[in-house]
Amino acid sequence: MWHRNDGASEANIIQNKFTAYLITAVANRKAAYMNKLKAHRRAMEFLERCGAEVETYAEFNLDEGLPLMEQIENPLLLQALLQIKDWERHILLARLLDERSFIELSKNLGVSYKAVSNSYYRLILKLRRMMKGDAMHD
Repeated sequence: MWHRNDGASEANIIQNKFTAYLITAVANRKAAYMNKLKAHRRAMEFLERCGAEVETYAEFNLDEGLPLMEQIENPLLLQALLQIKDWERHILLARLLDERSFIELSKNLGVSYKAVSNSYYRLILKLRRMMKGDAMHD
């Protein structure tokens, strides 16, 4: 015969804890899956857009004809670069590859010098953390 779970007996308490555990585990697994799916979609979108960006930085490609992202040998760096925002990537590439000054970047982006420099240095720290595995989604 069927009995209602009133949570009073030890068996019911254990059943309730196990049910709560399962619900939490499923919710966490779903969230992890969705985050992984989003990261994959962002990476694929970036790789599709990368063709246009690679042409911009073509003179900096050391190996003839290889796109910029394919030249990066460190998989942690590549993954970190795929996860950062587009404007962060723009600042990083313009600063490192085009050797643009913060003043130039601030004029192009329509923000202050300090905003660009702070964003750049925060991005460097963020990339370091991401490559160490401490913060994959800042």
